[in-house]
Amino acid sequence: MENKKQGLNKSSMLKLKNDIQLLFNDGIKNYDNTLKIVWLSEKNSQYGVKIFISIPKRLIRKATKRNLLKRRIKEALRLNLFELKNLCETNNTKLMLGIVYNCDKIEKYSQIEQKIQMAFKKIYSKIL
Repeated sequence: MENKKQGLNKSSMLKLKNDIQLLFNDGIKNYDNTLKIVWLSEKNSQYGVKIFISIPKRLIRKATKRNLLKRRIKEALRLNLFELKNLCETNNTKLMLGIVYNCDKIEKYSQIEQKIQMAFKKIYSKIL
């Protein structure tokens, strides 16, 4: 593996309301019993990956538990996102990725990472 930084910084997070609405209205949805992953790719635009993570308050009431899940999802993304970033860079593609947690119990990190890896394989095959 290269010595590139694998971090997620503020610039890689999807924040604009219009972009989030566009993602959920026009994006491709991948449902799971734990995660709902929505993604949208745009060719011939500024390449990169923008990420949106949501954990609904109606499912996980305590903020500390929601923050724990966000940290687990971000870590799984940080470790597995480099392939998608490279793919977007080579294909000159912008990828918007939204992850919504759909379960009312707290999953282990290994299960979250496994589901994100499976979703990335589907995204990877459809972008190619």
